[in-house]
Formats: sequence, structure tokens, C-alpha cells
Amino acid sequence: MKRLLALLLCLFVLLSALSIDVFAKADDDSQVTVKDRWLHFDVWTGAGDASVSIPTDWLGEEEKLQIHFEEFQDLKDASKNSLDPSLFLLEKAENSIHLTMKEVYCKSLGDGVYPFEAHFKNAILPIRLYIVSHKFKYEGLPFAFSPWAGKGDVKITISSSMIWTDLFESLSYQGEKIDKQNYSLSDFAGVTTLFLKEEYVKNHFTTGEYELLANFANVENVPLQLAIVDTNCLGDINADEKVNSKDARLALRAAAKLDSLSLTQKFVADIDCDGAVRSHDARILLRIAARLDNIENYKP
Repeated sequence: MKRLLALLLCLFVLLSALSIDVFAKADDDSQVTVKDRWLHFDVWTGAGDASVSIPTDWLGEEEKLQIHFEEFQDLKDASKNSLDPSLFLLEKAENSIHLTMKEVYCKSLGDGVYPFEAHFKNAILPIRLYIVSHKFKYEGLPFAFSPWAGKGDVKITISSSMIWTDLFESLSYQGEKIDKQNYSLSDFAGVTTLFLKEEYVKNHFTTGEYELLANFANVENVPLQLAIVDTNCLGDINADEKVNSKDARLALRAAAKLDSLSLTQKFVADIDCDGAVRSHDARILLRIAARLDNIENYKP
């Protein structure tokens, strides 16, 4: 009888432990890690604190979350280390929670972007802090829009370790700012993509090459090259109004990196439309020059 009681007691303890573990795991799984959007502190420019407002009614792509001030647990940096509470301040406000990063901590960071995670009982929220103590003039190579052949928006990808979408300020042409309704921006994996709308391009540019300037909170005068091309000139790299062996030779030299082409030349030389000038394009041009193929077969 004693053995039976001891066995039952052990079974009860085991089941209790399993039950506790199951509930703990379920509680952990209820914490949602937000990935579809992030917040960012005010850009820190060298003095004062940096703040961000966290909405208590968080609307994400997949679900709606209620964030409660009383359920705040931790603030962690990119290395998943908890920040000392003396370095930040959390305050309750109407429909939001104010999180302030103190000046003393901001001063300890160099220029750059710093990701943080605000941990609440039911959610982990991503927040970015941008440190911009000075603005510098861009001195790298120009970025190029995809050539525009008469229809659709034209896009450009701006990839640089010091250029961030959140810090974008303006886009200009010939010293005049372009209205924000004429373009849009997106961010994927830290790379900025800008779309210039079709209607604006049609109304402001004719065939040729142009330079626009993008400005960011930390980088100014980033050159963006735009080429408006005539599809009737496809294959005519040297612009002599015919497609011949000279064009095939130019394409081959460009493919071998012996010569460089302008934006317009790259477009008319890229016969197979794979985004680059290669030996295959030169071969097609040579066949067209020998009348073994027709340029009309390759026009978009």
C-alpha cells in the first residue's frame, strides 16, 4: 500500500512539473516579435535626448496588438544585451508610450544606425536610433535609374552603408525640389529604392540623360542619373542611325570592360534585356549586321 501511495505521489509530481512547463512554454509563445514595421527615435544630431512614441494600439500587417505601459519588461540593443534603466526613460501618455534615450547614452555612440528591441509581455517591438553628428557631401559614383523607354515608373536602387531610407529628406532637379507626390520610396534589407512616377517623367524629360540629386539627413547631394531613351535606337550604340558591325564591336569591348558606355548606350546595347551588356548582345548585333536576324525582334 505504501508503495502504491509513493508511486502515485511521484506520478502527481511529474504531471505537475509537465503542466508547469507546458504553461510556461505557451506563455512564451504568446509574445509576438514584430517584423513587418519598425519605429525610430528622433534623429540624434549631437545634443539632447532622443525620443520615440510607441502606439498602444499597434497595427501590423498580420494582427493588431495592444501594448500596455505596465507590461514593459526590457530594452535590448543589437547584441541582445539589456540596457541599464538609467540610460532611458519610459513614460505613459494618451494612446502611446514615450520612450526616451538619454543624451549620455547617445553621446557614447558614433554616427550610424542602431537597432533596439522594446520587450513587452505580449510583444517585442523593433526600434531604430540614428546618430547623425554631422552631414557630409556624397563623393562616390552616381547611382543610375533603370533606363526609361516611354512607359511605367522608373526606379533606382541606392545602396550605401551611410544612406538610409528613414533619413531621406528631398529629391531635386536643377535646383528645384520635386514634389513628394511625384515619387515614392521603399526599404528592403536596408537598401533604399526610389520610384519616379511615370506622369512626372513624361511631363519633364525628353530623350537624353539627366542628373537628379537626393538629400538625406546625413548625406547631401547624392547624384542620380536618369536616361530617357528612344526604343527606335535599339542596337545603334554609336548613334549613326544604323546597326552594324561597329555597334557589335562596341558591345564586345564593353562586355570585356575595355570601354565604358553611357546610360543610353548601355540600354541600346543590352539587346537581350538581361540588365547588362555581355558578349551575347554583341553576337546578336553581329547577326543583325549580317542580316541573319532583325532588330525588330528585340524591341520592347
